[in-house]
Amino acid sequence: MPSTSGSSFAAKIVLACSVFIVAADNFAVAGLLPKLSSSFSSIPATMGQIVTCYAVSYALLCPFLAALARGLSSKRVIAVGLLVFAVGELGFFFAFDFWSALVSRILAGIGAGLVTPAATGLATKLAPPASRNQSISLMMTALCAAAAFGAPVLVLASTFMSWRLGILFLGSVSVALSLVLTATLPDDGDTRFADTTGWLAPIFDVRISLTLLSTFLVLVGLYMAYTYSSVIMAGATAGKSDRLALLLAIWGLAGLAGTFMGRSVDRFGIRLFVNALLAVLFFDLLILRLVGDSFFGAAVAIALWGACAWAFMIPQQGRLISVAPQLATLLVALHVTAVYAGTSTAAVFGGLVIVHWGGNWLLVCSAAFVLAGWVASILQEAVSAKAATTQTVPTFSRAKKLSNQGTIEGTTSR
Repeated sequence: MPSTSGSSFAAKIVLACSVFIVAADNFAVAGLLPKLSSSFSSIPATMGQIVTCYAVSYALLCPFLAALARGLSSKRVIAVGLLVFAVGELGFFFAFDFWSALVSRILAGIGAGLVTPAATGLATKLAPPASRNQSISLMMTALCAAAAFGAPVLVLASTFMSWRLGILFLGSVSVALSLVLTATLPDDGDTRFADTTGWLAPIFDVRISLTLLSTFLVLVGLYMAYTYSSVIMAGATAGKSDRLALLLAIWGLAGLAGTFMGRSVDRFGIRLFVNALLAVLFFDLLILRLVGDSFFGAAVAIALWGACAWAFMIPQQGRLISVAPQLATLLVALHVTAVYAGTSTAAVFGGLVIVHWGGNWLLVCSAAFVLAGWVASILQEAVSAKAATTQTVPTFSRAKKLSNQGTIEGTTSR
């Protein structure tokens, strides 16, 4: 339902602002862990679990909430999501201990899980077919901008005022955006999601499951380091929030550059592009362990990390869609689940590493997970090449039954 160019652009800006607000909250909490630990008399490894709960509520509850909201239009789903997010932020503002903070983060994660996918979907509906990829790119830019600007600003502001005020600000803006969306955006009909069988069927294609596994493992490695960035870069920051904010800003700005770098996938091919990115990430994390006490060394290493991490997302989604273009929306949703499953698991593993081995081992473990994801990626390439040669669909046994029912019928190799 494309609209006029002016109104469509204005609507997409509002949608991008919605994505920016919920993403800024997610990224900022990692940088606020030292402040949160002090406020709730806990250690960073324990407080890191609120990042886990946020990501789990986003990744796992979102499909079920989408099914419950199947009779609502996209703009209403986004508006409700923003209000739920605001309630979570208000709860976080008033949180008095670890458990009240945990519950509030779960609520915020549920709200964000409703906002981001629906906003991206509605942005594509508002654009003509030839411009839909640009709409998706705008939402991705909002996500990157949240990491590059939103999170560092909140972390920096926490050095001059209570971190709670920044959280309250995000909640207030989300309420305002909800009202603007309701008043100005067009209705796009109802938002229906696939049934349970349709949701699960694609993962039985080995090419899809290995791609999702690769994304999951790489994201565990990358976000284990990001979640506890205040720990791994303690030497470079000397415990100062403004230095940590600057390093997070460098990471986010490099991520913005990485999203543009991802446009080179078509020129070099997915296989070469992904292997190059993962090689750089693996060695970069190990080098960061050696140069992390130097602010300049940490800045260079974290810039490479940010650029390659964000660029990695683009070819992974391309791989999934190339397997079954007719299931593009579903496959991208599965990829989002893999990403957030990875970020949530990262906080758990990172906390365990700190408690049992110490913070010095965080980057080594992060690199090990990236290496495991690289192996899964190479296996995916081998399976895909064989499938292309034999003109067969590599599936697990259960998928054959689902395919006979027409669930993944039409899946082809690329």
